[in-house]
Amino acid sequence: LGGGGGEGEGRVGEEEEEDDGDGRILEPLQIETTEFDMERARQVLTGTNERDAEALAGMLDEKAQKRLKKIQEKRRAKKEKEEDAKQYVSHSPVADKEILGSVGPIRKGEGTKKKKKPTINLSNNADADYIKQFKRSLMQRPSKKRAKEHRNDHVPRDKTNSGRLVPCNVKSFPDFRFGEFGVGHKAYFFMIKKMLLILSIMLAYSVPLLILYVGAEYFGQGSPSASMTMGNIGPAKDVNGTALEVSFFGSEVSRSSLCFVAVLADLLIVVLVGWRISKLAAAQLREDKLLKEREDNVQLYTVWVKDVPPEANDDFLYKNFFRARGGPVQNIEIIMDTENLLDLMMQRGEIAVLQREAAYAKDENRLNKLSTRRKNLEDEIKEVLERCEVEPKCLGAFVSFQDEYSRNNCLKMYTIAGRKLKYPKQLHLKEKQITVMPAPPPEDILFPNLTVTAKERKIRRVISISLQTIISLVLLGILVYLKSSTDNFKEEMTQCAGLDVSLEDAEANEDIAVCYCKTIGVDELLLGSSSDVCADYITFQQSLYQIAFAVLVFNSIATNLARRFAAFERHEQLSVREMSTTWTLFVFLFLNTSILMFAVDARITTVAELLPFSPIFAGEFAEATPEWYAIVGQSIVIFFIITFAYPVAVCCKPSCYQCRQNKKCWDKCCKCCCCEPEARTQYMLNTRMYGPEWQVAERYAVLMNIFFTAFVYMTALPVVPLLSLGYLIVTYYVDRYAFLRYYKKPRKLNYDIPVMVIKILPWAIILHALASMWFFSSPTWTPAPLPSSLASAENVMKTLRLGHLANFQSFFFFAVAVLMGVYILYEKFRGSCAHHSRWLEFQYMTDDPEDMNAAKEKTYEESVDKNQGSFGSYKVTDGLEYFKAFLKFEAWPGEEEKKDDKKQDSKEEDEKKNEDNTVTAEELSKAMAKADEQDAKNKEKLKAMRANLQDGEMIVEMAPHGFLQYVMVPCQKCKRQFTIADEGYSKEYNCPFCGRSSLY
Repeated sequence: LGGGGGEGEGRVGEEEEEDDGDGRILEPLQIETTEFDMERARQVLTGTNERDAEALAGMLDEKAQKRLKKIQEKRRAKKEKEEDAKQYVSHSPVADKEILGSVGPIRKGEGTKKKKKPTINLSNNADADYIKQFKRSLMQRPSKKRAKEHRNDHVPRDKTNSGRLVPCNVKSFPDFRFGEFGVGHKAYFFMIKKMLLILSIMLAYSVPLLILYVGAEYFGQGSPSASMTMGNIGPAKDVNGTALEVSFFGSEVSRSSLCFVAVLADLLIVVLVGWRISKLAAAQLREDKLLKEREDNVQLYTVWVKDVPPEANDDFLYKNFFRARGGPVQNIEIIMDTENLLDLMMQRGEIAVLQREAAYAKDENRLNKLSTRRKNLEDEIKEVLERCEVEPKCLGAFVSFQDEYSRNNCLKMYTIAGRKLKYPKQLHLKEKQITVMPAPPPEDILFPNLTVTAKERKIRRVISISLQTIISLVLLGILVYLKSSTDNFKEEMTQCAGLDVSLEDAEANEDIAVCYCKTIGVDELLLGSSSDVCADYITFQQSLYQIAFAVLVFNSIATNLARRFAAFERHEQLSVREMSTTWTLFVFLFLNTSILMFAVDARITTVAELLPFSPIFAGEFAEATPEWYAIVGQSIVIFFIITFAYPVAVCCKPSCYQCRQNKKCWDKCCKCCCCEPEARTQYMLNTRMYGPEWQVAERYAVLMNIFFTAFVYMTALPVVPLLSLGYLIVTYYVDRYAFLRYYKKPRKLNYDIPVMVIKILPWAIILHALASMWFFSSPTWTPAPLPSSLASAENVMKTLRLGHLANFQSFFFFAVAVLMGVYILYEKFRGSCAHHSRWLEFQYMTDDPEDMNAAKEKTYEESVDKNQGSFGSYKVTDGLEYFKAFLKFEAWPGEEEKKDDKKQDSKEEDEKKNEDNTVTAEELSKAMAKADEQDAKNKEKLKAMRANLQDGEMIVEMAPHGFLQYVMVPCQKCKRQFTIADEGYSKEYNCPFCGRSSLY
């Protein structure tokens, strides 16, 4: 195929198709047409199909029936009058003018002028243009220029002063501007920065511990990763029971004193981290509250009605019902039980698109297969339509009131009724108790999932959790298998205390070979003469790397499957699905990274005696001995070292356009270093111009997993916070670059995921306290005994076979965990989190007269006039995400579309010709003089407009000149105010009074 009708375009295929002059492909294969009633499917989905009048009348009382008859008579009379007028005008155009001319102006006293109701237009021109361009791209030959324009519309771009779209500057792009693509994405980068600050605070405690541990020599040079753990300082006593001191910065320090200082420092760090988490939570809750206060769209006037009677499927019924239980109703959108109709229509739309691709590619075999699939789908759709029309069932409705006060009144009434022991019958719909709740934004609703019942959704949730549990059990089995190679290591390590083993001794006695191998360096261990003697020790080290790699692989699998599991659960709202993805993936990652590797080798005596064959908590380590650090602690350190490069590895692959620029494969499109079939249409080329959609839910889960693991193992593995800090720094810059240069523009998300994250973060303090109980009670320290006043607590611990935890350090950290648990419960039920959760309820439950008057002033019609297409609609046919379900393709493009394409291509040709044409000196001077004259006129016009301009007022005419609005700013030197033209970015301006140049 030739490229775009231009002469400079390269060929994108071997065969050359005929060109009709407007950039379209001629002579595609004929697509078999089918008889499919799209309007019928649309009516069933929106609940606007004809209903049985007798069944409807039986649902209303006598008063409502009379009112319904009057409305039907008025509608019938109005329709007949309109038909008569059309018929009369069509036969006599002159009479139409006479009728219009005979109506004179209304004079004072002769009548009252009826107030015209404002026209409500919810159509979005941008969505209509997008659909039009989509349909056109299926009929055009691939063009590099059009593909670049399409990419600029679907990836983040900056606009220059001249209005040209350019890639965003990654270095200077501020984080707050990520809010242009959704506040949830902005909060992600904001939270990474706050996590970096918290990890920096943790380093003030972990770095001295790391220096202390690395300075010891228990594990020697053969295991660098184990040398960075608490186990490297060795046991607190030697084989003779003599207490051993620790060298810290060249001086010997007793372990009891060092333990006391470490516990106090740990408490201080816990307080500082908790304070930073509370500050982060307060800022996030405040941002979420301000965002909801600024909302002024359709959900501000709408309630979501659930659990309605199946036969309540008429909008008149809901209008009549909620008029008496809230106020005047503006609009009703009924949710019908259409089974999987919307999903089937979406699949049909996808197949219709693939059919056009196959037709223009002249792939007859593929076209026949797609036609068969489409026919089967349409037969299935017809069966669903017949079932829905025979037995229509209503699942709920979105009821929009004319003002916010009516909506608040309705919610208040049903909220108070829900708290009573006996639900008032006056609020029943058809003698059935219904649920009324605030409606979420329309873009947050997943319409295909509304037909799934709550019971079915719970079953899907159980299945999803079961599958994830099976994956964790598989990982557990692998860890248990790999652990078998380390079973003998504990016994061999215990024999090394106080021994100085040489190479000859190691060759003579294999049981003490490990004592020699751990003292030599890695180079000597792998490449020197000791490789044969230390073969078992090398195998042990390899098993630790295998454990770390196994955890990394399973975490990658879980990350890829998390979104599929969340989609399988069929949530009603997008935000709920994203939160489910974040929470489920976080639990899975933290379980694999921190809990399973710990639980496989840990031993709780009670569990081991009751379940001797249990794979968890029946291991060999009842305490955190040095051997535990050599096996488990070293595995966690290795895992974090390997994970350090993970953000860069999965960052991004080159897009098709970059491959074409580098000429790696000009006639085809590159993805992952392999070529795909050539693009035969503009649509096929457009889809290869950018990466996938940015998914932030998985990134929040990874972020929480890194923070939780670093904080839990901060004392025992102080290198983990340092590696986590580096990991987040790399992640921050890699994600910035990938977001701005590679990924497709994401769907806008609110603050639901960040709010959920900040509510989970305090649990890290509890887990850290519980882990510190175990670490500070290990044989590497000298735990202080409990005072005699707590002898009963010590007896209870010994009864539970946890006598090694009966010391002052364990009791101290247990008290910290209990206090933190009490604080979390207080925040959940009475604190700031509880107030934030019930903030929306406080808004419509208030009895403040000022708030109620303000709610009355906010009307549906005024908001529509203010927001227009961005106001939102709860009709499924208005959602851009589902436009493929309602696409109607013509056999060949219409005449109007052909004219538009011809104009567009002729414009491109004219631009090309203008670039090639040469200009004489005389013509150039005339053009420059004309431009100077026009520039002088523009300056005078701007000067006149500036004189009459108010502060902050926007001028549309100034948009071509790069100005957004004029604002008053104070001079930094003389403090006098003057007016500047705000162009949307920082710029230096000179003060007209003192001449000082300042940046604004």
